Amino acid sequence: MDFHPPVTRPAHSGLRIPLYDKELFKYDPNEAFSCYPSQKGFINFSVDIFHLPAEDILSAIQSWLFFGLMTEVFDALGITWSDARAAWSFWFMSEAS
Repeated sequence: MDFHPPVTRPAHSGLRIPLYDKELFKYDPNEAFSCYPSQKGFINFSVDIFHLPAEDILSAIQSWLFFGLMTEVFDALGITWSDARAAWSFWFMSEAS
């Protein structure tokens, strides 16, 4: 996923971060940020997360700690979920490989 719109004349190729988009681990903006682990069935997140396959670990962490945190920030700024989703679909164009 890209953190910024494309640069027309980049000095270097940039950092490409894949979007891990597993439905099971999607962040629910209608639930509290701190409830994410229990929503996903983790009793002790810091231990249980490492019993998953690597791609699931990345998806869960990215969903909660990036998208969840961004949702909290957007809420604090008064930006609605649909506005944030539209921005994300524009900015995050890379797919997980």
